Amino acid sequence: MVGHAAGWNVEPVVNPSLREAKRQRLIRTTNEQIAGRRGPVRQIRHRDEVVSPLDLASSSGGGTAGPMTTTILLSQHRAIEIARDATTARIAAIEQLAAQVAAAEAARQDWETAHRMAANNDKYLDLVARTAVDQRATVEITDLAQQAAQAAHAFRETLQRATLAAEALALPESR
Repeated sequence: MVGHAAGWNVEPVVNPSLREAKRQRLIRTTNEQIAGRRGPVRQIRHRDEVVSPLDLASSSGGGTAGPMTTTILLSQHRAIEIARDATTARIAAIEQLAAQVAAAEAARQDWETAHRMAANNDKYLDLVARTAVDQRATVEITDLAQQAAQAAHAFRETLQRATLAAEALALPESR
C-alpha cells in the first residue's frame, strides 16, 4: 500500500515557486523513492518543497487504514489534487502571459522597424522626384527625335530634288 493512499495512485506535489529544474529533480527523486519503497526521506529533508505520497501512506502506521484515517487520507489526497490543479492553472496562466509578452514584443519590434524604415522616406521621395524629371526628359527627347526625323526627311527630300536638278543639267557626253 506504500505509494497508494487508500488505493489511489498519488503523484508527488512540488512547490511551484521553485525553479523548474529543482521541481523536476524533486519529483524524479520522490518517484524513485516510491519505486524503491524507501520511505519519506525527501519529505523530511524538503518538507516545505514536496509532498510525497509515501508520507501519506506511511502516516497510516503501516497497517490497514481505518475509517477515520481513510477520511484524513481522502482530505489529504484532495489537498494534493487542489495543489496540483492550482499548479496546472498557474502554469497555464504563465504560458498565456508568455504568449502575450511575445506578441507585445513582436509588435514593439514591428513598430521600431517601421520607425527606422520611415526615416528613409525622404530618399524615396527624392527617387520619385528624379523619376518625374526622367519622365519629362523622356517626353522631350521623344519630341526631339520626332523633330529630327522630320528634319532628316526634309533634308532627304531636298537632296533628292537637288539630285534631280543636277541630273537635268547634266551635259551629254561627247563622242
